Amino acid sequence: MLKPILPKLAIGYAKIGQKNKALQFLEKALNIAQSTIQDESERVGVLAEVANHYAQLGQQQKASDILAQALKAAEDILIGKQIGESTSLTFAWFKYPCDL
Repeated sequence: MLKPILPKLAIGYAKIGQKNKALQFLEKALNIAQSTIQDESERVGVLAEVANHYAQLGQQQKASDILAQALKAAEDILIGKQIGESTSLTFAWFKYPCDL
């Protein structure tokens, strides 16, 4: 899959002093993460990785904005899991009610 490769290419370009080319690859990786990655956990990981690379390239505000997106996505995952667990417990209670 191309998603993990783009940040690695960005790192390579940054190491050889081609910051603009590195930023182009990071922007591509960011666009892919935001628009095509369906798996929430994978999206959070890619966003965090891209944010880290932006920070390394001196783009702190961009990194901060992307980390905020990653945090929101991670919170959505946790909320979704909590709702799922709560719903499961509710259904279990109705299936096997007990006297309180």
